[in-house]
Amino acid sequence: CALPIYILLPGDLQRIIEPAERFCRQSFPIPIFIYESEGAGWFYQGDYEVSSWTENPRELAIHSERVGHNFVSRVIFLRPGAGLNELPLRAEVWKE
Repeated sequence: CALPIYILLPGDLQRIIEPAERFCRQSFPIPIFIYESEGAGWFYQGDYEVSSWTENPRELAIHSERVGHNFVSRVIFLRPGAGLNELPLRAEVWKE
């Protein structure tokens, strides 16, 4: 099973915008964890890197409508990190 592609939608607060900009400039992958629900916890999804990003107002509007809020500062598209083997999805890391 192939690793999924993810889209990050950072908010428009300055404390979020600056790290999002740094993330888009970096050239190495980061681990991605998805929070399922209370009691289910966080699940490691694999290491991902930025494949592209946009601040195009039309693209922001599309994704803002999809998630139901209008404070998205950019759309970041992620791909599996280079050289990674396929990883089992939903490998549980910890529960809160």
